[in-house]
Amino acid sequence: MKHFVLAAFACAAGLGFQPAAAEIVYDCEMKPNTNDGGVPPRVLVLLDKDRQGAKVYDAFIHEAAGEPIEARISPRKAHAFDLSWTVDAVPVRNRVSTTIGHFAAVFNESKRTLSVRATFSGFANFSRARGKCKVKTD
Repeated sequence: MKHFVLAAFACAAGLGFQPAAAEIVYDCEMKPNTNDGGVPPRVLVLLDKDRQGAKVYDAFIHEAAGEPIEARISPRKAHAFDLSWTVDAVPVRNRVSTTIGHFAAVFNESKRTLSVRATFSGFANFSRARGKCKVKTD
């Protein structure tokens, strides 16, 4: 099983961007169900107050884009949403090459949990992680 390298995570000391006034930022600490590093240990979910749009930010996105990216969002239940996003340049362990990461998640706003499943182009394995989220007030 290939291991993925976690990029330096600028969010550890604070966000490198200012969220829009109409966004709620959830800071999710992830616990992996697999040991390949395919889901970063910290994921931010930026949810529009009208619950119609979402962005995500993590170590892979930080390295590839430097700022939050749009996530597709669809309602699952009254307070739960399906999210999905793609990161085009996830570094592979040797840091010489990259792969495309496809992420699917369930965000439960009332329970403040995030479950993520990641698959990577060219690799048969997938990664899973589940985390608890806190509202970021900074």
